Amino acid sequence: MNQRVIRFADHALDRLRQERERGFEVDEQLVLDILLHPDQLVPARAGRTFARSPIDDRHLLRVLLEEENGGLVIITVYIGARRQYEI
Repeated sequence: MNQRVIRFADHALDRLRQERERGFEVDEQLVLDILLHPDQLVPARAGRTFARSPIDDRHLLRVLLEEENGGLVIITVYIGARRQYEI
């Protein structure tokens, strides 16, 4: 993603904190790494996109983003079960 401005919405930062409290080792850098090298990009509603990648044997991190003024806004992040999202 060529030198685009990437901004974390407050909700995304809150969700990262909540996932850390649940015991997952996730931070802003992991989210940015997933955006740069996602395992999969999946279209979402309203022109948004999910970037997702595994974070361990059982879980993946889903990052919901949208384009805004030539940059990207990370709307939210959450941990999902790999078996639920992988085919």
